[in-house]
Amino acid sequence: MPRDYSAFTDWSPTRPHARQLLPKGKTPADWIALHARRVSEATAWHSHQLETRGDYPRLALLGDSITERLGGTRFGERYPEELEEPLVLQVSALARSWPLPIALGISGDQTQHLLWRLKGGEVSAAMAADRRLVLSVLIGTNNLGIYGHTAQQTADGVAAVVSWLLEHTSASVLLHALLPRGPPRGSKGTIHGVVGEVNDRLRLHVELQRQSHPGRAIAFANCSHIFSDTYAIDGVVNRSLMPDALHPNDAGFRPLLDCWRTHVSKLVGGSEYLALSHRQ
Repeated sequence: MPRDYSAFTDWSPTRPHARQLLPKGKTPADWIALHARRVSEATAWHSHQLETRGDYPRLALLGDSITERLGGTRFGERYPEELEEPLVLQVSALARSWPLPIALGISGDQTQHLLWRLKGGEVSAAMAADRRLVLSVLIGTNNLGIYGHTAQQTADGVAAVVSWLLEHTSASVLLHALLPRGPPRGSKGTIHGVVGEVNDRLRLHVELQRQSHPGRAIAFANCSHIFSDTYAIDGVVNRSLMPDALHPNDAGFRPLLDCWRTHVSKLVGGSEYLALSHRQ
């Protein structure tokens, strides 16, 4: 029987809250310290971007472990298997168009935790006022996989993140569809259909936000088709690109970042762009 996490004080996907459930050997204080590190990194990065890139667009990636791996760490620590990922980001077409994008991710975070981080300054006042900043958001898979939130609850949490960014910043916002995920090797079951339902709700939310924020640059990008594999054993995930059925490896990040570049380029090139869903 699945564990009931609803008693955790950070359970609600739409209410900002510091994280309570941490990896083995980590404490809530460790998470707070990692968040503080992200705040410092973001502030220094933005100052450097202003000095070196002036009026050119700049890109910040917000999210969980998928985003953090692009910075080369897992919960703030470096692991051999993550050493290739930051190199992939640095040499990608995405980084060639937007040099030195920053990856502001914390492994295991859910929507309510990213909301708390945002309120805690990971997007500084200077970043919030920067109209040349593009905020790329990929969050929500851990709501499904850790706390077992429903598709509606997860989509509501992601929507709360987008709404916060639109209300508190002048940045352009690119919301990414959740990537497909399958069970760990040797396990049964899948939440692939739930992921698709979340993505349908997110696409609709972006359409509604575009209507209520005319002229604001906001778009929905669905690059999940890169990892879908109808011939895979679990019928969901291409394991050659996503070995653990959750995180892209360096071979998976390459086409993913190329796809992101296409969507970011269209977003900053004209706010009327809205990516169509590639849901299989």
